[in-house]
Amino acid sequence: MGSERLYIVRTATGEEFGPLDQDALVKYAENGKIAYNDKVRSTLVPQWEQAVNLSFLKDILRDQQEKEIMKNERGLLPWLKRRLTLEVEEMKSDNAKLLPSSFPRASLPLRLSAAVIDLVIVAVGCLLILGLCYMLLKMNILGHGSVVYVLALLGWLWCLLYYTVLLVTQTQTIGQRYFGIYVIRNRKKGGQLYISRCFFYTLTMYLLGIFTPLFIFVAGRSFQELLTNTRVVRLVGKPSR
Repeated sequence: MGSERLYIVRTATGEEFGPLDQDALVKYAENGKIAYNDKVRSTLVPQWEQAVNLSFLKDILRDQQEKEIMKNERGLLPWLKRRLTLEVEEMKSDNAKLLPSSFPRASLPLRLSAAVIDLVIVAVGCLLILGLCYMLLKMNILGHGSVVYVLALLGWLWCLLYYTVLLVTQTQTIGQRYFGIYVIRNRKKGGQLYISRCFFYTLTMYLLGIFTPLFIFVAGRSFQELLTNTRVVRLVGKPSR
C-alpha cells in the first residue's frame, strides 16, 4: 500500500488538495468534486495534466466535458460564428463520421424515393406561397402585374432554400433523412459542407436532375455530385471496415 501512487489536484480557482489515491480520485469525480478541466499530477512527477486525460477518470469526466462543450456551442457567439461562416459541424457520433470510403453509395431507388418526398414538401410550400400571394392580391397590397413577379421570386427562393439550408445544417433533406442517406464531401477525410457547395448542388439538381439516372449509370454519381465533388451515401448503422 505504501508504494501506491498518490495525486495532487488543482482546481480552476487555483485551490490544491491531496494527496489522494486513485480510488479517492474516482469517488471525487463521481461526486462532482473534480471537474474535467481540473489539473492533476502525481506526487512523484511535477507535471500537471487535465483530469479528463487520466485513464481511470476519462469515462467519468468525458460526459461532463461533452456537456460543457455542447453548452458553449449553444451560446450566442458560437451560434453567430457558425451562421456567419455558414458551415455545418462535422458529425460527432461514433457511427456517423461520414467518409466516402466508410459507407456505400445510395442506390438509385433510394435517391428517387427521397426525391419524391422532398418534391412533395417543396410543392406544398409553393402552394402556400401561391395562397399568400392570392391573399395579398385580394387585399390590393399587390397588383395583377407585380403579383406574378413576387410569386415567381418567392417560389424560386423557397425551392433553393429548402435544399440549400438543410444540406448546410443537416447534410440531408427531409426525404433523405427518411431513407437514411446523406450528402458528403467526396474526399478522403470527408469535411464540412459550406453554403456555396450546397447552393450549386441544389441549383444543378434543379436544372439537370432529370438526367441523374443516366449520370449514375455512366459515372456512378449524378452531375450535381460531380460538379460539387460530393457523394450521396447510405447510412447503415456503422461504417464499413
